[in-house]
Amino acid sequence: MNTSASLILDYDYATSQVTEHESEMSASEFMLSGGDGIYTAMRTVCHGTRLFLFDDHLQRICKSHSVLLSKEDGVKQRQLDTEYWRGLLAPLIRRGLNRFGSGSDQDSKITVLVDRNRVAVQFVRLLGPN
Repeated sequence: MNTSASLILDYDYATSQVTEHESEMSASEFMLSGGDGIYTAMRTVCHGTRLFLFDDHLQRICKSHSVLLSKEDGVKQRQLDTEYWRGLLAPLIRRGLNRFGSGSDQDSKITVLVDRNRVAVQFVRLLGPN
């Protein structure tokens, strides 16, 4: 079982590569490190087996991302729908939970940062009763 404070997965748009590393960074520090971009913070429920209101988070990312793109150079770029974000985030979240939460039935806080170059996902275990 992983004992670091958090696990971070980075997805690079240009290369479609995912890197991962353990971190002692708190969720607040992780969000502040995101720079110019958007974020959403979600959590697992049912002892880490389900994501709470995942579709709502996908819609939030989709709306915020379209606003972020429209601000760049005043050019309206191709908007990405919720199915795009589901296809990108669901495997990343599954991978992170398998690596970070393996052997644990604790719930986790999952923070997703999106900017022009990457998507970063942080996993932090929630302490206390589930």
